[in-house]
Amino acid sequence: MAIFGRTRRFFKRRESSKTAGAAIKEAKKAALNNDFKEASVKAYFALETIGDVFVDQIREEHETAREFGNKLVEIGPVTQEDIEPILLGFEIAKYSAMDVTAQGYATIENSIEDVLQIYRKGKKAGQKGSKGKKKSRKKPRKRGRTGASSGRKRAKK
Repeated sequence: MAIFGRTRRFFKRRESSKTAGAAIKEAKKAALNNDFKEASVKAYFALETIGDVFVDQIREEHETAREFGNKLVEIGPVTQEDIEPILLGFEIAKYSAMDVTAQGYATIENSIEDVLQIYRKGKKAGQKGSKGKKKSRKKPRKRGRTGASSGRKRAKK
């Protein structure tokens, strides 16, 4: 019985799965129509897709959105500060009477893109390398004049 449950869940996940980029594009499309509430919900679903694709974690039926976010923080390279705007926007859009503003959605969109970047490359969008600074290339050292030709040039002067 347990094997049947696992395979059924596997096929259910594969049927509904899509790429993380496509999920983010759906959220952006809703934002272009000035439906920031729907865009915030879709941005959270993009976070669920990122969790499914990159760390093979799906949100169970009994888990809240915040519990799923905490699970991603425990597992992966994202921090609570990275996903907090996404979770907060989802909670406001889904459970609150308040509206999501354009500025509020802009922070959600930036956060979801940063999270995707972290999972794809292991670093935030503004960082270069692991220490955050550009590696410099070693310059070749200058060689002094050696050999017979250098002596001849000095003599001509």
